[in-house]
Amino acid sequence: MIIELLSRGFFWACVGLLIECVFTGIGSALRGDKRLQCTTYLWLAPVYATAALVLEAVSGALPWPWYLKVFAYVPIIFAAEALFGWISLKALGKVLWDYGRSAWTPMGLINLKYAHWWLLAGTVFEGLHYLLGRTHVA
Repeated sequence: MIIELLSRGFFWACVGLLIECVFTGIGSALRGDKRLQCTTYLWLAPVYATAALVLEAVSGALPWPWYLKVFAYVPIIFAAEALFGWISLKALGKVLWDYGRSAWTPMGLINLKYAHWWLLAGTVFEGLHYLLGRTHVA
């Protein structure tokens, strides 16, 4: 049981870091950087692992179709982002994903303008979660 949980957490951490690299690499391209430079922090691996494991539990508990579940995931993702942002602020002295200060970034920990990206991330999660369940991988 513990080995399965750790392997699933490791899988989700890798998926999260990969998605972040693709996302920031595309952003780099849109800013004209031909190197397509991407950035992430290994500190985020436990964030992605923990959030995805919570989403797995929520997915199993909700008897809804996937296209409704993803809307429940967005506030959970925001809560995980805020919690780990606060932890990184206390432990490291800064939030790793600095959104700056605006009405869209409560306490600088989350960015409400990213809700549609988190909805997309929830959709990707739901698809991968379904495939994992069918293939018995991780």
